[in-house]
Amino acid sequence: MPDAEPAPTSGKWPFPSPSWPPWLTASASSPARSAAYPLSSSGSCSQSQQPFFSSPQDDMSTVTVPPRSANSCTSMKCLPVLLFLFLSFPIRAQFAQGDWKTDTSKRSIQLSELLRGGPPKDGIPSIDKPRFVPAVTVDWLAPKELVIAFNSAGPPRAYPLQILMWHELVNDTAGEQPILVSYCPLCNSALVFDRRVSGATLEFGVSGMLRNSDMVMYDRQTDSLWQQITGEAIVGHHTGGTLRILPSQMIPFDQFQQSYPNGLVLSRDTGFQRDYGRNPYTGYEFGKGPIMPVRSSRPTTLRPMEKLVVVKNGKGYRAWPVSQLARNG
Repeated sequence: MPDAEPAPTSGKWPFPSPSWPPWLTASASSPARSAAYPLSSSGSCSQSQQPFFSSPQDDMSTVTVPPRSANSCTSMKCLPVLLFLFLSFPIRAQFAQGDWKTDTSKRSIQLSELLRGGPPKDGIPSIDKPRFVPAVTVDWLAPKELVIAFNSAGPPRAYPLQILMWHELVNDTAGEQPILVSYCPLCNSALVFDRRVSGATLEFGVSGMLRNSDMVMYDRQTDSLWQQITGEAIVGHHTGGTLRILPSQMIPFDQFQQSYPNGLVLSRDTGFQRDYGRNPYTGYEFGKGPIMPVRSSRPTTLRPMEKLVVVKNGKGYRAWPVSQLARNG
């Protein structure tokens, strides 16, 4: 366990919860910071000023609000900028809002590596009672829309990304095997896990936190935190444990239909009202880099948003850029 920061002995998060939204918290001990896009003398939003926080290392838990001047924007024209800031800047070293019983004395990471992504605990709701429809009856998926295909137990199943985009986790049972279907939109990682750990079947939810721009899951039995892209428990009772990865594919829907004519598709009847079919992350994959910070010391010539095919080999991983595979066949 890292010893660079003190470890609390109870499940209470060791840092005070910030006010909401974070940049409206006043602190007499914190120096004033500029707004991300301060208003120009004309009252419009200027994009030539300093960023909201001068560096990623700034303490984001308390921010002093600069005095309001006569040039302050009172119209709605700056609201999109403020909303962008609210969604883009995480709070360092804070659990997402919610009732947590996590044993933070057990961990394999620094607590400061956890970032609040915006939604509270279960603010992105997992699907816990999935319903399925025959693939041949589905007319709301385009032929080339991607699905997560699973065919290791029970009838072949497809989990459309247009649904996972809004829920990220599906607690399911295939045959007699409890499985967890996971998808992180920020890193486009899709994995299926066995939900059984040490003889117990766990149920998972979305914590509202991120680490290295990847979703952090939690189990509802112990509130342990799990890294989605590896299936490893990183904070809490199960720290050091790893979920078993099950074979799955991310393939176009028409390929699933052709390969599994009797297959099933996760229904849009999820119990939640969501705009399935609309991508809330449009353009993100073509950006210059992830919104959330990623800690990496390995030099690479790949673009930050390059798509990879990753294969687990024993205890290690190998990755190939999709663009290279497309060129070489």
